[in-house]
Amino acid sequence: IILHRCLLFLLQGIQMHGTIRFNGMEHESATKESTVDVAKCLNVLRSLQIPENYLKVLSELSYDVSLYYIESIFKSAKNEIKQLHTKEAWIVEKKSNIRITDLPNRFNILMVNVFEHLSGVITEDHSLMNKVQEDTKESILVFGDCLHHLGFVTSLDCSDNSSSLSDLIGEKKLEYREEEFLAVEDQRLVLTIANCFYFYELIVPELEVSFSKSIGMSKIPSFGSVNEILRDLELMLVDRYLRNKTITLNLFTRKGIFLSGINWQGGLIPFGVSRYVLDSLLYIVFVHQEIIHTLERQITKRILTSLTASMFQVFIESVPKLSRFSKNGLSQLEVDIHFMRVVMKPYMSGLPEQLVQLCMDMVKTLEIMNPSKASKKDIVFHIENIVEATLQKTKVMFGTFQKEK
Repeated sequence: IILHRCLLFLLQGIQMHGTIRFNGMEHESATKESTVDVAKCLNVLRSLQIPENYLKVLSELSYDVSLYYIESIFKSAKNEIKQLHTKEAWIVEKKSNIRITDLPNRFNILMVNVFEHLSGVITEDHSLMNKVQEDTKESILVFGDCLHHLGFVTSLDCSDNSSSLSDLIGEKKLEYREEEFLAVEDQRLVLTIANCFYFYELIVPELEVSFSKSIGMSKIPSFGSVNEILRDLELMLVDRYLRNKTITLNLFTRKGIFLSGINWQGGLIPFGVSRYVLDSLLYIVFVHQEIIHTLERQITKRILTSLTASMFQVFIESVPKLSRFSKNGLSQLEVDIHFMRVVMKPYMSGLPEQLVQLCMDMVKTLEIMNPSKASKKDIVFHIENIVEATLQKTKVMFGTFQKEK
C-alpha cells in the first residue's frame, strides 16, 4: 500500500501532456521530461529489488508513454517531410562533385532534429528500438515520395521561378528546345535525379551515423534496405528524362530523313554530312552539357548511350519507307551513318553497335536492290574522306565526346 501511494505521488508530479517544439512548430505530445522521468522512476525502483509484479503497472505506463512520445515525434516529422517538395526553390549547389538542390540537406537536418528529441528516451536495448528504426526508414521513404512528386506530379509553369532556375553548366541557359516548357522540366528532372543519387549514397549513411550517436549505440544501424526502392525511383526519373530527350531527338532525325530536301533517288555526289545529322548530334551535345556536371558518371553514360541507340533505331525504321535510292543517295546515307558512329564512339558499346550493324546490313540490301556501276572501293574512300574532313571542321562542336573515356 505504501509503495502504491509513493508511485501515485510520483506520477502526480509528472506532467504527462504538453507540447514539443519541432522544426520551428509546436506539436502536441507527451513531453520528453515526463517520458524520461517515468523511465527513471521505474529503473530506481528496480534497483531497490522490488518484485517485478509490483512494478507491472509502472512498467506498462513507461512503455505507453515512450510509445506515445515516439509516435508523436515521427508523426510530426512525417508531416513536415511531406511538405518538403513545396519548398523546392531549384537553386543549385555543388556537393561531392555533383550539383543538387538543398532539399536532401533539409531532410537531413530535420531527421537529426528527430534523433535529438529521441536522445535519452530510447536506449540501444529498449523494447521500442525496432519501431524507432522502422519509423526512420519510413521517414526516408516519405522523402522519396517527395522526389517522386517533383519528378512526375508537379505541374510546371515555365514562367514560375524561371529566373531562379540556376543554369546547370554555369553559363547563360542554352535555348535548344523548341518548347521552353519542356526545357525547364528537363532541367528540374536532372536536379531531381541528382538529389535522389546524393540522398541514398550520402544522406542515408549520414543518418545512420547520426542515429547511432544520438541514441548512444555501440554499432551503427543500417537503413540500407530502403536504398533499393530509392534506386528504382532514380531509374524511373532517368527514364522520364530519357523519354523527353528521345522524343525531340527522334523528331530531328526523322524529319531530316524525310523532309530535309535530300534527293535520295538522284542528286549530286555527297560532299558532306547531312545538316540534320549535325543538328541531331548537336542536340546530344547540349544534353551532355546539361547532365555531365550534375549526374553521376554511370547515369550520364547510360543516357548518352540510349540517345545514340535511338538515332540509329530511327534510321532502321525510317529508311525502308523511302521508295528508291540512287548510288549517290546510298553514299550519302553511308556518310551520315559512319559519321554518327565515329562521333559517338565512346557510347557505341552494346545496343548502339548492334543497331549500327543492322543499319549497314540495310544499306547492303539497298545496294543490291539499287545496283551501281561505281567501284565499291572508290565509294568507301570517298565516304572516309568526307567523314574525316567533317570531323576536322566540327572538332570544337563534337570534341567533348572524344574526351570521354
